[in-house]
Formats: sequence, C-alpha cells, structure tokens
Amino acid sequence: MKKNILFVISQFYKGGAEVSLRNLLQKIDYNLLNVDFLVMNQCCDKGNYSLLDHIPKEVNVCNAFAESQAYSVIKKLKSKFLYNDNDIEKYPRAALDFVRNKHYHFVFHVGEWWSPEFVSNYVSADQKAAWIHTNIAKSINFDDELFFQFFDCFDYYIFVSKNSMDASLEKYPFLREKARVIYNITNAQEIRSMSEEAITDFNFNKEIPIVVTCANVRPEKNYSRQIEVMHKLKSRGINFRWLCIGAQADVAEKNKVTELIRKYNLESDFILLGSRENPYKYMKNATAVAVLSDYESWSMVITEAKILGVPVIATKTSGALEQIQNRHTGILTDFDSEDIADKLQELLLDKQLQTSIKNNLTDFDNTQEILQSFYGLVNSKPAQLKREILYIIDDINYNGGAHEATLRQIEYLISSGHRVDIFSTSVPNIKKRMRLSGVNFLCWRNIKEDNLFHKRLFNVLTDKNIASNQKKLKLVMTYEGRIRKNKSVFDSYVLPGMVKILDQYNTVVVMSEASAFRKQVSRCKAPKKIQWIHTDYNYWSQFNEWTKAVTKEDAEIYRAFTTIILLSETLREKFIARYPELANKTMVIKNIMPCGEILEKSNLVKHRPKLKFVTVGRLSAEKAIPRLIEVFYKLEQENYDFVFEIIGDGPEWETVRNTIERYGLVDKIILRGARTNPFTYVRNADVFLLVSEYEGLPNTIYESFIVGTPVLATRVGGIVDQITEGVNGWLVDNNIESIYSKIRYIMEHYDEVELFKSNLKSYKYDNQEVYQKLNNLFK
Repeated sequence: MKKNILFVISQFYKGGAEVSLRNLLQKIDYNLLNVDFLVMNQCCDKGNYSLLDHIPKEVNVCNAFAESQAYSVIKKLKSKFLYNDNDIEKYPRAALDFVRNKHYHFVFHVGEWWSPEFVSNYVSADQKAAWIHTNIAKSINFDDELFFQFFDCFDYYIFVSKNSMDASLEKYPFLREKARVIYNITNAQEIRSMSEEAITDFNFNKEIPIVVTCANVRPEKNYSRQIEVMHKLKSRGINFRWLCIGAQADVAEKNKVTELIRKYNLESDFILLGSRENPYKYMKNATAVAVLSDYESWSMVITEAKILGVPVIATKTSGALEQIQNRHTGILTDFDSEDIADKLQELLLDKQLQTSIKNNLTDFDNTQEILQSFYGLVNSKPAQLKREILYIIDDINYNGGAHEATLRQIEYLISSGHRVDIFSTSVPNIKKRMRLSGVNFLCWRNIKEDNLFHKRLFNVLTDKNIASNQKKLKLVMTYEGRIRKNKSVFDSYVLPGMVKILDQYNTVVVMSEASAFRKQVSRCKAPKKIQWIHTDYNYWSQFNEWTKAVTKEDAEIYRAFTTIILLSETLREKFIARYPELANKTMVIKNIMPCGEILEKSNLVKHRPKLKFVTVGRLSAEKAIPRLIEVFYKLEQENYDFVFEIIGDGPEWETVRNTIERYGLVDKIILRGARTNPFTYVRNADVFLLVSEYEGLPNTIYESFIVGTPVLATRVGGIVDQITEGVNGWLVDNNIESIYSKIRYIMEHYDEVELFKSNLKSYKYDNQEVYQKLNNLFK
C-alpha cells in the first residue's frame, strides 16, 4: 500500500533548500508514495524565481496564499465555523483546509527559518520530521526558542550535513536521539542538460578567467569579503571577472555590497547578475565556482559544480569539509580574505591544478544513495517510548528552590539509567531543555480532550480523523458550556483525559504540594504515586485562604498515593500530626546538594567587608523581608554598623525597595536582584539570614554551610533539623523582637561568628544517603 506523505514549506523560491526539495520531488518513485505539497506563503516576489512550475504532476500541490486570495464569501464564511479566529489570523484558510480530514504516514516541516507550529498542531501524522538546511550552531538568524518550542511533537530532525549535525548536537544535546542525516539531492541529468544552453546576457572571454558565485545576497554569504578578495587580487595584477547569481531581496545587504564595489572601482569586474532560472550555463563556463560563506551546511552549489566538473573553492564550513577533498575535488580555504585570495590566485593561474581537479570529478552523482536514505526514513516505524517515571511539574520554567531540587533529582535518576518524562503546563525553554537532555516533555497538547475543548464544534463533527466517541464528548462539552453555562467544563471533561496518560507510567511523581494535578494523579492506575512536600505543610496549608482551598481535599487525595516524602523528621512529624492515618505512607528524603559547584562558584570572588549579612531567595510574602529591614533600621538608629545584601527577585520586589527607601537605608541594604551565582555573596558574608514565616527544608541553608557561612533563621519548618545552635548558627522565634535581639547579639559577639565559621570548615553535605534512598524508591 502506498504511503501518504506531506511536505510543508513557507515559500518556494529558488534557493539551496528549495532546489534540493524540488529535486527530491522529481526523483521520488510515485508508485511507492502519494505526495502532498503545501506552500504556505508564496507571495508575489519579483526579485526571486519561483520553483512551483517545476513540481511533478504527480504531486498534489496547495499554493495556500494564492488559493486563499481567491476564496469566495461562502468559503470564508464556512471557515468561521471550522477554525478559531487565532487559526485564521496565523495561517491561510487554504492551508488549514488542505490538511483537514487527512492523515499522513509522514510529514516534513521544511526549513529552520520559520516556526514548525503548523505541522505540530494542525497536521495529523504517524511521524513528523523537521528538515534543517543550515548550520544552526552558527546561524545568527536561528531562533532556537521558537523552533524547539515544538520539539516534543517531532520524531526526527534531519540535517543535510553530518558536520552540521555534529556541531548542532554539541550546542543542543537534546537533539541526539532524533537527529538524522539526509544529504541534499541533485538532478545530475537536468543540470548537465541545462548547462549546455547558450549564454546571451554575458560575453565570456576565453582568455579571461571567470569565477562564479551562486548565492542569494545575504549576510552569511559574505559578499563583502569576496569583493575584498577581488580587490587584493586586482592589486596583485590578476585579471579575472566575478559573476554573482542570486536574489537580492535583502536591500540593506545589497546596498552595502554595491557601495563596496563602487569604492574599489570594480563595477566592470564584480558583477551582480541577480536571480537566474538557469545558473548552470554560467557555472559550466567558469574557471572556478566560489562558495565562500561564513557558515553553510550541505551546499547544493558545491555538488552542482562537481557534477559539471568545475573546480570549487570553498571556505571550511561544516558542509564543505564533507563535500570537498582538499586539492583533490576542490580547494578549501580559511575564512580570512588573505588566505582566500592566495588560494584563489593559485587556482586561477595553475592550469595543472585545474585539470587534476576536473579529472577527479568525472561522472559524479550520489542521487541513488541519498534517495535510499530518504526511503529508509519514510519506511521507519514510530519509536515506542518507554514509560517509566513521570514527574508532574506545573510550570517547568519557574525558578524556585523546590524546582531546583526536583531538577537535581531528575538529573540523578537519568544518570542512574532511569527514563524520566515530565508533564508541565508550559513548554520548557531552551535552558531547561538543554539541562534535561533526554527527557520527553508532555503538555496540554498531549491530552486529546484539551484539543477537543479548543476546537470549533463544526470542525470536530466533520473531521474524519476524530472518533465518534470524541465527537460525542465535544457535543457534551458544548452543551454544558454554551447551554447550561457550566463553568467547570474544563475540570469535568478535560482533566480526566490526563489520567489516561498517567495510567501509562509505572511511577508518577508530583513535585509540589500545591500542584493542580494531584487529584488526577490520585485517580490514575500507576503502581507508584509519589508526592514530594517541600515546605512546612501544617503551617503552609493554613497560611491564607488560597492554601486552605488548595489543601481541603488532601486527606482523601493522599490516601490514594503510595508514598509522601518530607524533607526532614520534624516536617514528617508535623504532617503525621495532621494526618495520622497517612503515617505509614511517609518517608524522609533530603534534597541533593551540588556541593562541588557551590564551592567552585563561591571561590570566584575573595573580598569581605567588616561585617556583612546576606539573604538569598525569592522575594515573596512568606520570606518576611520587610520586617527584617525594620530590624536593621532599629539597629542603625542605635549606631550599629552593617551591610545587608538581598539576592533575589519576585512579587515583593517593589515593597522591599520602597521599605528600604522609606527607612533611608539604601547605602546599608543593597538589592542585588537575581544572580546565577549567589554563592560568592554568601561566602563573603559573615551571616546568612533566613527569617521566613514558614519554610520546608531550605536548600539555601545547606548552601551557606557548604561555603562556610553560619546561618540565623526562624524556628519554622524543618530548619531545626538543619541548624545546630552553638555550632553552625542561631535559631530564633518567629517574631520581630526575637530576630532583632539575636542580630544585635551577633553584632556584639563577632568571635562567635568566627567560631561557627571555623566549625563549618569541616562541614560536608552527604548526598550518598539521598542517592541510596532514591535508588530504593525507584526500584
């Protein structure tokens, strides 16, 4: 049975990626494949040469922009019932219609220069691939946040050069399992045939060497450097001409190039011909073809020149290093104009070198090899992912202590050979994705019921790819929401769909005691259901109306969990006092601490003022920073000398800043904001302060101990299990008078600070116990 495949591209004007795709379409065996081809936005562009007329008749083509312009009023009205306004604003109606009611075996998003969202969200397919045609590790125009936002929806990322793939994997290691190489394909027979066409717009003088560049005028093609090279060679007395074939749509770059040509008086020698339908007749008659880009993946021009038997001079881009054997099938050069000039001079003047390269290029054609790579990919079966451990992290991009602790757990589990997936309501940013390389991220789009919820009713009812039971569910959702005005439709009909995903896993871990998905986890069939509690649950659960509402059903929810993890024995005892019936489900596991990293970072700066206090944390209400400022104001009025640095940001930033200004302490209390390396500040302080209203088992206390700084903290949460009074810090009651008295005591007893610092020199945080407990937990 034939397989149905789809290619989706933004525009189809002449360029390396587009010509390669055209060649592939011309070479495909249509006895094996049914091919659809969707061009999203082929606007009228007189400066570019369209390739739409070169697509084989066997291909079902949709020129979405043009077809949408011709839509009748009735068709436009129909689309209002099929698609949301947001869909119509982003994509041509014809594109949405073209893929609707279709299912493909394989779909290809072609091009790294535009978002893969359409293929990700609107195309139904067994497998999806994104085709990358440049070296994204070096491209200054590549938007990795935009492009990889849909990473988890794609099965493959195709590179056209192995070197480009390797460089990209070094920069984006999370690509490794999905990366494949399929080289750009050429049509050797057509190229050779077209090269025989007569040239009528340029007079080739056989006595004068000709260099040809085929590249659109864009910054990475570095036409300016080529002009500098010609200027150098002209100064050396080398007589030749340089023809440049390519679109000139980048007006700013074209003007820059034109001005440089004029500056060096090269108007008659460095000639911008613009776009040409047939560049091969110029290449065939050239002495050399130049591919001198700053970066380039697999270059179509290099392959085409080799087919024509014309020597190529190319900069050492990732693609050229694969395509050219230096001085055997071409000339490789460094990226500076002096080396290019030297190598080009040799190639233009050395007839023996030219002949040798030409002889080595006889009958070059790698078409069949590349086609087999393509068929191999299309015929591959979707990978079956191992469903072992799923972490529920409501917002993966949030930066907080509990989140950091959880990421360390996941990193440890992965290093121990476990497969970990993460469900989050937000798509991970590049920084998080790179840190958690190998993790499969799930989000709302993985829940079928959520997709139904956001689609138009008419679209769902008329979509052949949607099962009848799903259509009935959409009808119920619509009736409940539109007719009965039920405000809990999402909770009642979408969230239960998440349980089907959770059922696939052996272990489901909920990171936060405030997670919106605890109830769904309690209802799933996973053998292990683990809840991690990172705070003083008893205090927090009664802290305000929101926390009371969030936790009101916890007794029932947690009965369905297999394990509830607290960070210290004190926190566990408080939890059991609240829920004694859950005692046998609880256990204590501390957080993993990156001791080596903390020590390394803390040593970056070695400077300490006379007496300094520091705090690190998110500026939120429970951290109670304003009352600490009030304490320091009172001490300042009593002529105590100090510096207090606050590291962090958050919702209380403005309140904290205004409080500092109101008390006139801007010279004494310094707001540093968030820092990627807070440890230098902690190491250089005399005392670390943590006077929160409530806490769990704060990582910041352990971090402070690791770098050798004693801690003053309120007696809340599990802190009593961390600080040993008289050894490494001070505990105070949770009120302003106790905090004030203890800080004043410290200021008057600096010898005690020095003693505690000395004690902490031998402090070691033991991760091994944590590792052992994690290993036992996830057996």
